[in-house]
Amino acid sequence: MDFQDLEFQNEICFLGKLQHINVVKLLGYCIQGTERILVYEYMLNRSVDTFIFGIITSPQIWIKGARTRRLHLDWSTRSRIIHGIAEGLLYLHKHCGLHIVHGDLKPSNILLDSNMNPKISDFGLARRYNPGVDEEYADRILGSIGFIAPECRERRLFSTKSDVYGFGALVLEIISGKRCFSLASGDSGDDYGFLNKRAWYLWRTGRLIKLVDSPSGDELETREILRCIHIALLCVEENPANRPTMQEVVLMLSCRTALLPKPRRPAYLRAEIVANIAQLAGVDAYGLIKMIVEAAQTAKRNRETCQKLARHVKMIGDLLQRLQSTELMQHQETRNPVEQLEETLRHTYMLILSCQDSSYLHSCFMGGKQAHQLREVQSDITFYLQLFPLVSFVDTTRTWERLLRRAQPSCTESVTQCPEVFEEKRSEQTSIRSLNLDQLVVNDIGKGAVLTFSQILAATNNFSGRSLIGQGGFGPVYKGKLPNGLEIAVKRHDTSSHQGEEEFMAEIDVIPKLRRKNIIELIGFCVQGKECILVYEYIPNGNETKRILLNWSKRLKIIEGISDGLLYLHNHSPKCIVHRDIKASNILLDYEMNAKISDFGLAIKLAPKATTEVLVRGTWGYADPEYVATGVISEKTDVYSFGIVLLEIISGKLCVSGYNVKNRSRRTIFPEFALKNRKKLHKLIDPSLGAKKHERAQIMQCLRVAMLCVRDRAEHRPTMSEVVTMLPSIKTPKDRKFEDEIRTRR
Repeated sequence: MDFQDLEFQNEICFLGKLQHINVVKLLGYCIQGTERILVYEYMLNRSVDTFIFGIITSPQIWIKGARTRRLHLDWSTRSRIIHGIAEGLLYLHKHCGLHIVHGDLKPSNILLDSNMNPKISDFGLARRYNPGVDEEYADRILGSIGFIAPECRERRLFSTKSDVYGFGALVLEIISGKRCFSLASGDSGDDYGFLNKRAWYLWRTGRLIKLVDSPSGDELETREILRCIHIALLCVEENPANRPTMQEVVLMLSCRTALLPKPRRPAYLRAEIVANIAQLAGVDAYGLIKMIVEAAQTAKRNRETCQKLARHVKMIGDLLQRLQSTELMQHQETRNPVEQLEETLRHTYMLILSCQDSSYLHSCFMGGKQAHQLREVQSDITFYLQLFPLVSFVDTTRTWERLLRRAQPSCTESVTQCPEVFEEKRSEQTSIRSLNLDQLVVNDIGKGAVLTFSQILAATNNFSGRSLIGQGGFGPVYKGKLPNGLEIAVKRHDTSSHQGEEEFMAEIDVIPKLRRKNIIELIGFCVQGKECILVYEYIPNGNETKRILLNWSKRLKIIEGISDGLLYLHNHSPKCIVHRDIKASNILLDYEMNAKISDFGLAIKLAPKATTEVLVRGTWGYADPEYVATGVISEKTDVYSFGIVLLEIISGKLCVSGYNVKNRSRRTIFPEFALKNRKKLHKLIDPSLGAKKHERAQIMQCLRVAMLCVRDRAEHRPTMSEVVTMLPSIKTPKDRKFEDEIRTRR
């Protein structure tokens, strides 16, 4: 399978299973003969680079003097774009259930819809990672020049921190309006090289405001911008262990009072080596000078394995300084550096071949279609050098102008897509018929699979009593196993149940469009005659009501999972979804005690931050009193229910007790006791927890958050975004203002 085949397959396999407001949606694909077509949702405002760098009217966009028309973006829009990208990456890394590293973050891969909401696109380089492993080995370089993390560029190691690095570089571009890596100086006279180096220098000298594109002068806005640059510098640190996770980045962006650590020196190439490449753009049509620069950097990073050969490229810095003037073509004394160049080129090529396990250049040129082409160059390097004299230079530039145009848009954008500049055009190209696309079924695009009744009968042993594992409002629940070994939970509709077609349609309409590890996965469904059956992933530990006897760390993990799931439903799913029936029995626990929100029979879709009047449904004790009284529902309806569940988890008690079926009498424990005994909240803590001192502090923090959630009036409750920020499961700063913010919300 060649590189383009893999990109096509990645787009289908990954995007077809992702559902997030900040991830572009794949609508479908077409495979017919040699045609391979991907169909996406249309983005009216194109991509971020259109706004921050201008509409491209010249192919020489990176050369000084290029004509562009920039479109102004105010800070509020840029801030929303930055926050959206961060939320999208957090979803990919932690919450989608697939553990995905994007691998190619850059402005052109961030699309903008009609409301300027960012959408991460282009998953051709994306790959899954093992969450239990810090770094994994990549078979090719991931990313584009300027956005590639150093560990990936030099050692081909990737992790979520690789995306964090790319995010940091992207934020610097959005704020400054400048390329993170430029081969030519801009009109402002800025130095050549990497933007993160300039940001680092300005931060150290206390002049960070000079990096900002068109600062407004507003003091509050300026503080926010400088804080974002500070966060970006934390993201582009050279050591991946020192970079924050995307979860920590989202927290730092959301909580303006959170204290930020001091950034360390970022990763970048030496400016004195990179600076002069632009001056050789016409001389070195084949990109050999650039290869030397990259090889020199590789040698520096791999001294143990490349020590001998690295000595032969030590003169690179001086050589490039001599070559930066075109006058070298006209003088006899320039023959000496050209001879040095010939020798250097030969040893550079040897260096590339000898460092195949760690070389950036080898990964770029030797990992794909260019392998045999570059090998053929070895004997022709001297011939290429003969083209350096002025007369031959002019002819060469004309002859290879077409290939140079091909090289610029791809090699400057993505080092993994270097064109075929070392051979004539092939008469035949490798097809992607080897792709096993027959296995990619329709539900990869987000639809639940339709199962036959006979398949379900076989999976549940004809709905035998031994397969019965529970009973819900919809009907009995059975455990089953599909022919591929996948364990499933089968909900069979009970015709005598008060729940019916409306709940069934809500489940198959809402759940298949959701993809997050804290949301139950709908495997498929069956409608045959009177049979209405829903098939879910099997969750072994049942619901949260059966797991009250847990230590605090496990309870905290459950709390975090529920809050993350609700945040996704409200803010990050394709449509804002209000669950309407959050309760302990609807929170399932998998083998690793990860919480999964289930039972979407009452769920409805709302516009963000909107309210609507609906028929009152839900469960007594968990239902929002304002919703029960007025029928008006909003995101805050789920926030109230979450607060009740939070009190249950901490106390080990159900919110309602003493229920009598005959006289329909109930006695509620929460939130009345908590509201009447604000100064005695510690009495709610389950004594069986045996919590340690630091754990009790976390528990009290959770209790305070719960008290904010169960306020009578919806407008006084926090959003789930604010709840996630306040919960102690995420590392919160020891800042007095942060604590005061929680207290003032009571």
